Amino acid sequence: MAIMGLGQARPFFPQLPPDCSPYVFPLWLEEGSEAVKTRLRGQGIYASRWPTFPPEVIDRKSEHRIALRTWERLLFLPVHQGLSRQQMSLMAERVRAAIADIV
Repeated sequence: MAIMGLGQARPFFPQLPPDCSPYVFPLWLEEGSEAVKTRLRGQGIYASRWPTFPPEVIDRKSEHRIALRTWERLLFLPVHQGLSRQQMSLMAERVRAAIADIV
């Protein structure tokens, strides 16, 4: 895979079943995903994160540590059938560069 071996980053799911059709590629970033997301968006890659949480999660952070940690570290990369191999390679290259520059 084009983004394996990034150290502080890894695919959230190491393997997907053959009948799976994801609309995003979830990437786990140990140092947090916000800076990488911002960098990629500035380069035209629509990386995203989960939207915000309900107020009760924010109000009781100590009870929702795992959810908040996951939110901070998970980055979604766009994937769909319309992307060419060249576009996927370019995205992987930019992801590697963004992570290397930030981590």
